[in-house]
Amino acid sequence: MEKENAFIDVNQPLAIANYNRNIGGVDILDQSVEYSRTFMKTKNELLSFIHFLDLAVADYWHKYKMDCTAATIHCGQVIDLLEFKLLVAEGLMCSLNRTKRIQADDEDNENRDVNCRSERYRPANPPLEPKRYSRYEHFPEFDEIVSPRSCRMDGCETRSTIRCGKCDV
Repeated sequence: MEKENAFIDVNQPLAIANYNRNIGGVDILDQSVEYSRTFMKTKNELLSFIHFLDLAVADYWHKYKMDCTAATIHCGQVIDLLEFKLLVAEGLMCSLNRTKRIQADDEDNENRDVNCRSERYRPANPPLEPKRYSRYEHFPEFDEIVSPRSCRMDGCETRSTIRCGKCDV
């Protein structure tokens, strides 16, 4: 008897259909944490704390996604979990007992996305607003490089060997 190399349709078991329909809570949270796990080789106490932080950030990202869905925000404008974790980390690094300047027009980081100038080169994103407008530790540094770096502002084509030590701009 020969085997036929063909796909056959199999009915989905009722238990799996019920699980997929009612998935939520811990299952989605575990799945989100697994997608962007923080891998570390360290002691168990620190690893438990890092796992707790991963769970908390994944939970808040899930709530952020639900808020975006409720506010009918387009899917392309919703940030993914990895970028959300990076924004949380950068926000925590910027908030060390420092006063922050509040912007009057309350832009939601519209300046973060920089248009690509070419296929090969894309300048780095500018720093977050709290880090950029904090009034501390902004010192000029001179780079000893052969070819100066391009400006990060959209539409600016200049190059400079001087940059901010804090913002790296």
